[in-house]
Amino acid sequence: MFTKLAVLFFLLNCQITWGQYKVRESNLIRSIDLSKNDSVKIVALGNLAEFYYIYGADSKGDSILKKQLLSAEISNNKNLIFITLFGDAITNLSRWTSQETFEKALLFLDKGASYAKEQDRADYEGLAYIRKATILRKELQYDKAIQSATLAFS
Repeated sequence: MFTKLAVLFFLLNCQITWGQYKVRESNLIRSIDLSKNDSVKIVALGNLAEFYYIYGADSKGDSILKKQLLSAEISNNKNLIFITLFGDAITNLSRWTSQETFEKALLFLDKGASYAKEQDRADYEGLAYIRKATILRKELQYDKAIQSATLAFS
């Protein structure tokens, strides 16, 4: 009897959660479609990328990050490029993320560090290295994580 109730509860909970996921995803996509300017669109794309990374849809998150960066670069607005390169989406990668996603995230952070260096923004460059250290720690590459954290302080 208990087993049947537990299975029933689990099945109902999965359906409720899946429905909430789809509703939230469609609301975020709608906010992108309805955005009236580049700033609103960039923020909405960042929210969608963060959503995908939180729920483990890493390939979708990677795709949205690329789209967000392209939109920011087309706008030719430095602030929007910084918002894209240093948004919170990548910080939501879990320890169980695929190696491919980790590599893409590290390349994205390297791009952010390079851009920050070009713009003479040591604060953002340091943030890129700290985030890189965090990802390397999640990958269990502790020596590289320490090197990246050390670069952040130099």
